[in-house]
Amino acid sequence: MIVGANPDLANITLHLTDPLPPSGSVNASTITWTSDKPGVVSNNGQTINRPPFSSGDTAVTLTATLVKDAASDTKDFSLTVIKLNASSAKELIEFKILGNGTVTEGTHTVAVTVPFGTDVTTLAPAIVVSPLATVSPLSGIVNNFTTPQTYTVTAEDGISTQDYTVTVTVDADPDIAKVTADKNALIPGDIKGFNPDLDNITVALSNPLPSNGLINSSNITWASGSPLIVSDNGQTINRPTFSAGNATVTFTATLVLGAVTQTKDFTLTVLKADPSSDKAILTYTIFGDGTVNEQPRQSQ
Repeated sequence: MIVGANPDLANITLHLTDPLPPSGSVNASTITWTSDKPGVVSNNGQTINRPPFSSGDTAVTLTATLVKDAASDTKDFSLTVIKLNASSAKELIEFKILGNGTVTEGTHTVAVTVPFGTDVTTLAPAIVVSPLATVSPLSGIVNNFTTPQTYTVTAEDGISTQDYTVTVTVDADPDIAKVTADKNALIPGDIKGFNPDLDNITVALSNPLPSNGLINSSNITWASGSPLIVSDNGQTINRPTFSAGNATVTFTATLVLGAVTQTKDFTLTVLKADPSSDKAILTYTIFGDGTVNEQPRQSQ
């Protein structure tokens, strides 16, 4: 009379009869009900909290207290509340290293980015998985993330599993951006000196050439691809002869900050020397004898 929709008291999964009998069926004794585990079966039998699979079935005593005038008695009913079915949930809910980590359930991957300089060989992730599931390696265990690592989530049922691939990426050296900014800020006008531009070099370049980046003070050194025409410091310019024509010279700035090195090339065109107006005969000999007279020729 109290099993409700359950098959019997040894297989309780649903609430008991609603309501439980409030009085005796023969002499109308008043009946009250008490559960020795109200967290599993409430006193009125209407709330049933089945134990988790791992806890197993739970025995509960439900006691009926019968009162008629001055007389009272009790009757115990032994109930077995059946454990829940084992969960098959196997999701990796959260994966964090140094507070960072994004789980993509669709691809079963985890992407983690850590600050520049982090030693990825000794990182201990904080992991959250589906309730009652387990993960291997365990949360908090140090692992080497030099290469992608596999973490396996096993559901409570011990059968369902899911692998997740974890990839840890170290942020780029922040000095890369700083050197790049200095490199971009370095322009032809910084080195042309009194020349109109780098396509018309006839005199020395800026003195001195920039030695530090404009924005982040990267160290700058200079090198000429043709030091016999343009010296490394840009202060000596040897213009080619008129017959040799203009010379193209690559002038390279090397920028260094910390462990970061970048280069920037400038193309210089060194103009050929003006043609010579000299037209004198310097020597003229026959059999070792001869004298050149450079006196102006008189008009007739």
